[in-house]
Amino acid sequence: GDFMVQKSLCFQKAELERFFHCCTSAPAENNPNCFVKNEIKSVVLSNFPAVGARYSVAGKILGRVKQAEKGNLDAESDEDPVHRIASQPDIWEIRWNIKDIPLRLYYAEDLGRKPEFVALSFTRKWTDGTAEEIRKRQNEDAKVAQERFENCSDFQWGHDKGRKRCEYCFNDKTGEWL
Repeated sequence: GDFMVQKSLCFQKAELERFFHCCTSAPAENNPNCFVKNEIKSVVLSNFPAVGARYSVAGKILGRVKQAEKGNLDAESDEDPVHRIASQPDIWEIRWNIKDIPLRLYYAEDLGRKPEFVALSFTRKWTDGTAEEIRKRQNEDAKVAQERFENCSDFQWGHDKGRKRCEYCFNDKTGEWL
């Protein structure tokens, strides 16, 4: 079906601060694995050998996420950075294309909860193969995100600060993400 009917929160100006939280493997008090932070580190490390480039890429990732929180991602921009790629639960992706390397952050959004955004996985988009193989691979990536959403929602994806940013929420300390 047509997924573009619903407009992402990334394009709806925020009156109040919104949080983009990263899904964890367990409740915050259990010192969990932070899936997305680890995946960002791994993807950036393996695709951008130069240290300067890593900081630049991390900065671009954090910058776009911050704009998404504020509802400032312009739907009309050339890049078309946000798409809904799955439903039940709805999974969205934020896209980057940095030095011809396609990067994807899969997440869920809901204005009716804190955190409004939950980052579920981060990956380099697989682009080798036929259109069918690429689509199959993206569906697998979306499935991982959906499973994390389902499996981790009971403990609020590791977000334990209610209306405040927690240690697993995105921040602008670039070095933390490398």
